[in-house]
Amino acid sequence: MSRRVEFAKMAAAGNDFIVIHDAGGRWWSKGAELAVSLCRRRFSVGADGLLLLRAVEGEEIELAYWNADGSPAELCANGARCAARFARDAGISGDRSILRTGSGLVAAELLAGRVRIEMPEPRGPIPHRIDAPSGSVDLFWLHTGVPHAVVLAGAISEWCFEELAPFVRRHELWGREGANVDLAHRTGDRLVMRSWERGVEAETHSCGTGAVAVALAAARLWGVESPVSILNSLGETVEVTFLSNEKGFFGVFLSGSVEEIYRGSIAVDRATVIPRG
Repeated sequence: MSRRVEFAKMAAAGNDFIVIHDAGGRWWSKGAELAVSLCRRRFSVGADGLLLLRAVEGEEIELAYWNADGSPAELCANGARCAARFARDAGISGDRSILRTGSGLVAAELLAGRVRIEMPEPRGPIPHRIDAPSGSVDLFWLHTGVPHAVVLAGAISEWCFEELAPFVRRHELWGREGANVDLAHRTGDRLVMRSWERGVEAETHSCGTGAVAVALAAARLWGVESPVSILNSLGETVEVTFLSNEKGFFGVFLSGSVEEIYRGSIAVDRATVIPRG
C-alpha cells in the first residue's frame, strides 16, 4: 500500500518549496530521501527544497530543510519565510512565530502580505581574491545562516556566471562544505543579483540568505545604506535592512512576498501528485 503525505507547494520571491506539517515526526528521519523523491522536476512535485515543520513549545516551531539533492542546510531564509506563512495559515502559529533552525532561533512576522524574518547574526564580509580559469576574481565570503561567496561587479554581463559559479562554489578556500555563489551589480537604487546554490547545484531564481549576503557586501564595498532593495532574475524584489557599527553588521531582517501555489497529497513511492480542492 502506498504511503501518502500531504503537502503545500509554496514560493517566496522565486524560490519554490514543498512544505509538510510533520506533527508526529513520521518523516523527520526520512527528510533527505523525501527531498530527493519529491523535488525532482518533471518527475514529481518539483522544488528547490523540502521543508518539514512541527510545533514544539509556545510560539516555537521546529523547522528542517533539505535541498533538492537531499543535502541538509542549516537555514534557507526564503524557505523559513514560507514556513512562517504556512504555520499561520494552518493554525499552528499566529502572525508571529519563532522558527527553530540549524542556525538558531529565527523570529518571523507576517506584515500586510509579506513575511519578514530576523536573520542570525552574520559573519563577514571577508574579502578574498581567487584565481579562476578566466583570471583573478575579487569577492567576499559571508555566513548569513549558510556560507556565501559574493562577487560585486559593474554589470552582470562582465562575469560568465554559468562558467565561474561552479568553480567558486567548490573552491578550496571554503573547505568541504563549499559555498553558495552570488553575483550582483547596482542599477539605480537597487541591486540585481543571480545565485548558484549548493544542493541544487545550479542557478536558482532567488536566494534569501544570498540576498542578505549581497546587501551586506555591497554596504561594505559600495557604502550602500539600509534598507536595500534586491531584484532577482524573475523580477521579484526582497528587502534587506540592517544596522552596523565598527564591529560589523547586526539587526538584519529579510522581507518579501510569499505565495501558496497549491496543496496536494502524494504517493511517496510513486511520486504521483493528487491535488486536493
